[in-house]
Parts: sequence; structure tokens; C-alpha cells
Amino acid sequence: MRDYLSKTNDTNACNTNPAKIYMQYFCVQSRGELNSKREQGLFISCAACFTAIFFLVVVWYLQKTNDLDFMKWDIDNLTCSDFTVEYAISEDMWTLFNVQLNSHSQLPNGGSAPEHIGHGLPVVTMEAFLEHYLTRKLNRCPRVIEDVEIRVANITFAFANEELLGLLKKRGALVAKGKFSKIPELNQKIQKLCLEKKAEYTRPVTAFITFERQEGKDRALKYFDDPKAKRKIENVDNEQDEEAAARGDREAQLLEQIDRALLGRDIICYSASEPSDIIWENRHVTVHRRNINKMITCCISTLFLIGMFYFFIVLKAMAVRNMYRYPSTTNCDSIESIFENQMDIYQEYAELDKNFTNLYQGTGIYYCYCKNRTGSWIESEYGFPKDKLCRMYWNDYGGGEFLSTAISVVITIVNMIIAVLV
Repeated sequence: MRDYLSKTNDTNACNTNPAKIYMQYFCVQSRGELNSKREQGLFISCAACFTAIFFLVVVWYLQKTNDLDFMKWDIDNLTCSDFTVEYAISEDMWTLFNVQLNSHSQLPNGGSAPEHIGHGLPVVTMEAFLEHYLTRKLNRCPRVIEDVEIRVANITFAFANEELLGLLKKRGALVAKGKFSKIPELNQKIQKLCLEKKAEYTRPVTAFITFERQEGKDRALKYFDDPKAKRKIENVDNEQDEEAAARGDREAQLLEQIDRALLGRDIICYSASEPSDIIWENRHVTVHRRNINKMITCCISTLFLIGMFYFFIVLKAMAVRNMYRYPSTTNCDSIESIFENQMDIYQEYAELDKNFTNLYQGTGIYYCYCKNRTGSWIESEYGFPKDKLCRMYWNDYGGGEFLSTAISVVITIVNMIIAVLV
């Protein structure tokens, strides 16, 4: 009131028509009311923690149930992956194989491999080479279940041709859309790429070896498995089973005697996935590179979650601050009716109320004034005040909206990065 009278320099200003008097007070809550609200907050927090734990348990239950359902489906259904192993062929191995191509070309024909003698095709010779040496090594290994001869039914290669597959997919999409005018240009790119990278595109990076019986896959996974992926079986019995220990020692000695070398590297076989689950354009990615990508993805995901948690706290703090500064219960229609056709006085009272609003003690005039000005400033003849009266209001609300939008964009970008890495 003193501020208003000092600005008008009129002692009778309180008797004029536009004179307004506002009384503001705060309610003092008793200790019992505060304790009641604290108990409510504690109950809500415990309910939230219980909900989070329950959600994690449900997710874990669904994962285990899906694993059991898949095992049941795998037992009930016979697929080619039940007889197939995956064998990686590195660039060094392929180079050594080509250096020794003349000697490998003399391997006898037979089995499932096509005739290769005299053709001079390294890939065809590689198929005969893998079948010849793998079956010899596996037949020398002790049986796992059946004592049968191990024979290969089929060998399928995957190549490092991800760029070519991408162009072929693009051409297929153009055919599906009926855009035939763009196909000749794309065919030229494909032909040029095949000529430039013929040696690279004909280099196999993975061999999917399918055996005639499951015994072949079982032996390959047992005797040619990845040493880093071996699982130690602990004896949970109180007494040591001497017979099992002796059998384990004999098996360990047999494993040491098995010749695992092929093309200068140890043979490492993995259980093959279903053909429909294989991303063929990613077969050039080695296991080592996949592990690096997993580590990068894990780090990015962790940093992303920490960042999102931080931004969530910031957004929540902004929401709580705005809730106290600009209560949703404020009746702006009533305040607007008081200052109807008196925009100058409305602005003056809004300026007086701005500092109180910043201290969470506003009467609602500043909030309603800036809310109205934000919604109608384009149509209004007044426009934004020159002194940026509503800057605080715009920053409070606009900053929250901008941060929410930025988080949505960041989530999309991170998901795209993770999809590319994995």
C-alpha cells in the first residue's frame, strides 16, 4: 500500500475507483497435521518401493517363464539349429588358407561338399576342407551320447557383404514401391561395388556347419567350445564323489590330447541360432567386437539412466516450484474481471506481485497477467512489456517444456545409437 501511494503521490488514492487492497496471510499448521502429512508421504513412498520391487519380480518371473517355454518348445520341435554349430573364420585364417590353397585343392571329394578339384574356387575348397578336417577330428573325440560316425550334412557360409546387402534391400524396397526408374542407377552402384570389393565379398566370415546327427553338434560344443565360456560345476554334496572326480580327471586328460588347431587357430564352435534369428549383414562383426559393443552399450545405457534420473529430478523440482509459484487453484477469471479495461494498473500490480511470486508468496496477479499475456500477445495491441516483466514466468514454464522436449529427443537418439551398436 505504501508503494502504491508513493507512486501516485495522492493521499486520496485509496478513495478512488481503481484503488485495490489485498490482504495475504499464511496458515500455520499444527504439529499433528504435519505428522499426519509425513505419515501419508511415508505410506506413499513405501507403496512406490513395493510397486518397484513387485515390478522387478514380475519381470524376472516372465523372463524365467519365457526361458522355460523356449526350452519346452525346443524339445517339442526339431529344427536345423539342433544339429548346427557356428564357426568363425578370421581374416588371418582365410589368408593362410589361400596361401595353402594348392595343397587343400588335392583333398579327395566326398561327403556333402561339392566337387572342388580343378575348379579353383577358394570358397568351394574351403567347404571341402572344413568337412574333411572337422569330421576327422570329431571322430577321434570320445562320444558324448552315441558312438556313431560323425558326418556333415551341409555347410553354409556368411560373408562380409553388409554394404551390398543394404543396396539389395534398397532395390527390393524400390521394386515394392513401383519406383522402377531408380533401379538402373542402383544396379550400376551394385555392379561397381561388386567389382571393387570382389575379394572382400567372397571372403567367408562364418561357417554354419550342420551335422547329420545331434552327436556331431554335441561333440563340437563339448570339445571345441570357447575356453572363456566354460562353466565350473561345483560339488554341493558333503562327501567327495571319488568316481565322478576320477571320471572328470580322465575327461580333462582326453581334452588335452585333442588336436584343436586348424589354420593356425584353435577351433571354437558356438551353438547356432535359428536361421530366421540371424542378422546376415552383421556376420562380419567378430565375437570380440560384439563384446566391445556390449560394453559400450552398457556404459551408454548407464550414463543415460544417470542423466535421465538427474533430469527427472530437475524437472520434478521445476514442477514443484511452479506449483507453489503458480497454484492451479488461482482464479484468473476473477482477477481479470477486477482489472478489466485497466491494463496499465494491471501491469503495475503485476510488477508489485512479481517479487512476492518469486518468494512463493504471490497473490496470483503476476501469474494471471503473464498467463493472459502469453496466450494473447500476438493478437493484443500491447504486445510484450518492454521491461520483460514476464521473463520469469516464461523461463519457469518454457524451460520445463524445452527440457522435456530435449529429453525426448535424447532418448530417441540414444535408442538409435544402441540399435546400431548391437
